[in-house]
Amino acid sequence: THDIDEVAKSDYVIAMDGGHVAITGTPKEVFKDPEKLKKMKLDVPFSLKLSEELQACGLHVSSHITQEGLVEELCQLHSSM
Repeated sequence: THDIDEVAKSDYVIAMDGGHVAITGTPKEVFKDPEKLKKMKLDVPFSLKLSEELQACGLHVSSHITQEGLVEELCQLHSSM
């Protein structure tokens, strides 16, 4: 699939580039190298981008590759305020 959000929910990922296996691993492992993905014209999930932006703004959240994980953590943070 080319649906990055679907890839994030997978058990294991095999990314092809030019007909060859370029990256393999769990989604978390694959999304650790956004530069390599960018060279392959692939992207990281929006939830990972948003997690990193929130971290850059000083919010202490984990890096999430799924929307559900990020929403759950943000709700927990909000309820503890």
